[in-house]
Amino acid sequence: MHRGDDGPSFPGMEPYMTRDPDTYDLFVSYARANNGDLWVKRFVEELQAEHKRFTGGRELTYFWDDERIPTFSHFQTEVFNNGIARSRLFLAFVSPEYFASEVCRREWKAWIDQEIAKHILCDGATPIYIVEVPGFLSKPPMDEHEVAREVARLCDVSTQERFESSAASLVKEFRRRQLEVVLPFYQVGVDALRQADLKQVLERLAREIDERSQLVRQAAESENTVPNYNRNFTGRLEELLELRSRLANDRTGVICGIHGLGGIGKTELAYTYAHAFAGAYPGGRFIVRCERESELLWALIRMERDPFHDEIREEDRMNPRAHFAAIQRALQRRIDEKGPVLLILDNVTDRNLLTRQELDGLTVLGPQLHLLATTREPPPADDRNWLKLGELTPDDAYDLLDKFRPIKTDADRSAAREIVRKLGGFALAVELVAAGLRAHPSATYAGVAEGLGLDDLDTLAEDRDVELRQHNHEKRLQAVLGPTLAALTPEQRRVLDLSAFLPPDHVPLPWLRELALAEFPELAQPGKWGDPWQALVRELERRALIMRVNDVVLGERLVRVHRLVQDLLRAELSTGDLEEISHRVLAQVRARNEALESTTNWLEARWELEPLTALAQLWDETGHDQAASLANQAAFYWHRLAEWTRAEPLMRRVVDILENPGGEPFSNYSGALNNFAQLLKATNRLAEAEPLMRRALAIDEASFGPEHPDVARDLNNLAHLLQATNRLAEAEPLYRRALAIDEASFGPEHPHIARDLNNLASLLQATNRLAEAEPLRRRVVDILENPGGEPFSNYSGALNNFAQLLKATNRLAEAEPLMRRALAIDEASFGPEIPKSPPTSTTWAKLLQATNRLAEAEPLYQASAGD
Repeated sequence: MHRGDDGPSFPGMEPYMTRDPDTYDLFVSYARANNGDLWVKRFVEELQAEHKRFTGGRELTYFWDDERIPTFSHFQTEVFNNGIARSRLFLAFVSPEYFASEVCRREWKAWIDQEIAKHILCDGATPIYIVEVPGFLSKPPMDEHEVAREVARLCDVSTQERFESSAASLVKEFRRRQLEVVLPFYQVGVDALRQADLKQVLERLAREIDERSQLVRQAAESENTVPNYNRNFTGRLEELLELRSRLANDRTGVICGIHGLGGIGKTELAYTYAHAFAGAYPGGRFIVRCERESELLWALIRMERDPFHDEIREEDRMNPRAHFAAIQRALQRRIDEKGPVLLILDNVTDRNLLTRQELDGLTVLGPQLHLLATTREPPPADDRNWLKLGELTPDDAYDLLDKFRPIKTDADRSAAREIVRKLGGFALAVELVAAGLRAHPSATYAGVAEGLGLDDLDTLAEDRDVELRQHNHEKRLQAVLGPTLAALTPEQRRVLDLSAFLPPDHVPLPWLRELALAEFPELAQPGKWGDPWQALVRELERRALIMRVNDVVLGERLVRVHRLVQDLLRAELSTGDLEEISHRVLAQVRARNEALESTTNWLEARWELEPLTALAQLWDETGHDQAASLANQAAFYWHRLAEWTRAEPLMRRVVDILENPGGEPFSNYSGALNNFAQLLKATNRLAEAEPLMRRALAIDEASFGPEHPDVARDLNNLAHLLQATNRLAEAEPLYRRALAIDEASFGPEHPHIARDLNNLASLLQATNRLAEAEPLRRRVVDILENPGGEPFSNYSGALNNFAQLLKATNRLAEAEPLMRRALAIDEASFGPEIPKSPPTSTTWAKLLQATNRLAEAEPLYQASAGD
């Protein structure tokens, strides 16, 4: 519990959540002048006693600090860290003196941060009205600013910095809350605390405290993929409440949006909304990344952290539409079992995503699914539910500066107001200035204000001209970044420049480190104060030039760099630097691709596919000549991991790029068609795959002639698909033609010939022509045995296939040595436990069983079942 003083002005702080946020049930905020007869103290004690009776004995805990605050550090350490940050709920005793106290106003502002972090905005505080505030309860209500001016006259606080706007904001906040009016009891004095009427108030408060404490716990349990609450978020309270008003209704298909210029804080506002009102979404809050997506289906099936993974069958994942339908069912289950769900459609870059036709697949789930979109694009024509996000108010921008670097003196206050004026509420620029002031204790507000310049901006016309606003914001950002970048070390600046060539939301720190070490090898040497690389990263983070990705797995590996910052960094580089860094990044990507091609530990390596995919998309967007190649490589890795919905859109895009609309297809177009067809085949969409395979075959025949090895590859692929659809008569001549082409191209002993023979033999066995298949199986074994050298990698499979054919013709004695040999090869390759149970072990077990050697067969069956 804490009282507000009329003492010195205390600067802001950078709040944080303590490890134990539930030390106290209540933080009680009051003005010292109102507790002269200990009325406030006695009221809280009576509330504590009533709560104990109501809950059957549970003790209500509260924070109480009746010491004067001698310094800011006392306020931050004792009041905020040990009080507000550890309290579930907030009790404010409203009076003119409360509004007049800067400490009380500061406590309230700190509590709003806590309400958002605890997910209970507007539900975590109760104002107790004890002393009449002029005009506060008048009907019609007096304007908030007029109430603040009346309080200023009554309490003589005209000298306090920004008092009117601060107090007016507090008046507005208290009026929104459920107010408990106990003014008559306060006027009587402490004796009134024993009156029956007040006991009813106390009983009601005790019940509400218990209910709201439960709400805090429930809100914290709401499943989510939203990044952690940004404690530097400042202001925007009206916008948060406006969003809640627009989303909190019962209309089918509740869709709301935030649009505005780059760097204005759209995404941060959406994330903060998800935190502030988590209690309204017990079904969960999930991010849907929409950048560069033209269909909502693809954005949904690649949702952040795959929150519905355990509810979606693998066969559904093979087909995008089946996958989307499974997500619809998962969302419906959450709504039915838990309650409303929030989806944030973040950074929509294609307006098509916001059409009713696209959104119908979600809005059909009803009014308990809320959609909140963010975009720079103009909203749909029917924009009644869209919030246009503007610049920070001067007060909010001032508070953001104060949160990073306390504003203590009159000179600081004047200079801070000048900085706010020059930056025009541009959130990104204000945050960079604030972070720079925090990073440089020797810098002054006055020095920063003077160094910004920006006096030539045409701010009067900004409201009428969006392009002018954007242009002015770019000049503001440039003015802010200039001194910020000048203060960096050469190593820090180079790392930041390198980051400007990587995808802004997926900048991989390990890549940056490798690139930086090539130029600054000393970054790898442990220094007196620890790891110099980690120190460099922390410093860039402290200056708000890079931001951590809030993810359990990726957070140590990926950072974000704002797109506008990247643009300005590249604009400052010479042509030579641009070419050099581009070349180095391309070399780094190629090196990482080589490493990934040979990796056997995808559990560790998988994280790298995220930045690789994002870079492919960035290169596609910017017209990079390696975009198709990188997208194809990324698709290959996703395909290899059987993550079909990650691979498919990349493969589709590669096909689109290489098709080269308006010109001749590129030379590797047929390969892209083949790759895409193989994915469709793997996901059992054979009817879609077939025309792509036939088109690839036609292109290669026209390009290389009918006898080229690429044509043989295409024939094999098409024949395999025809065989899968039981069109064996159509498949056989294609297999035979492919075999003839490869024999002419490579000779009779090449491994490609073994592949072709194996395919044809499989078809012959499927049509029960075992006598025709046998010589082909023998020849495959002979080729892959590789006399005079090491057997080829699939030699054991060839032995196993031949043994199965022999077994099918009841020649078990001939089959057994082949199976033994295949099993020995597999054990040498995989180890004696044979992970994943290669077919050899199962086939061998069956042969042992067929020859009545059950004791030998049993352990093989058990190992196979265990795997």
